[in-house]
Amino acid sequence: VTLTNKNRNEVIVLDPKDGNNGKYKVRLRDDDEYELEVKNPKEYIFYSNTVSSKKTAKMDVKLHTLVVGAKIPLYNITFETAKWDLNNNSQRELDRIVKLLKDNPKARIEIGAHTDDKGSASYNLQLSQKRAKTVFNYLVSKKIPAQRFVAKGYGKERPVASNDTEEGRAANRRFDLTVLSL
Repeated sequence: VTLTNKNRNEVIVLDPKDGNNGKYKVRLRDDDEYELEVKNPKEYIFYSNTVSSKKTAKMDVKLHTLVVGAKIPLYNITFETAKWDLNNNSQRELDRIVKLLKDNPKARIEIGAHTDDKGSASYNLQLSQKRAKTVFNYLVSKKIPAQRFVAKGYGKERPVASNDTEEGRAANRRFDLTVLSL
């Protein structure tokens, strides 16, 4: 488990021997933002997310095995409004996917891009397709064969939260991977 303070570029590495049955207590600096990464053995899916000291009192992370049908949520792939260019946070997240795919050379995945409900259905569908294609192109540029991917934009078709609040809309603007075969 690694926590990286994004404001100060400080890294905290949590050793499994220091935890209590996989539970850790860590004190975070006020007002700083952290990137949490849990690296796993081959048969497990990695976990990463951004953590704010203001919003996080307790966080439960459940690790999942890499099996057909598994969904891998990607919390750190973000785009500016109406854009489909990758930023540095997105590239770090995608590099984790590259490692996962190199460790599992037979895995085939779907790249699913989703939007909130702001804008027309056709606009959001096109935007999500462009974003999925951008992720696809990045992974292919890292020497992962194109036939291992299906890039699919879902637009606003599959919300995971209400679009009535900014927090809900933010949750709906997401990426996930689905394991199609191993």
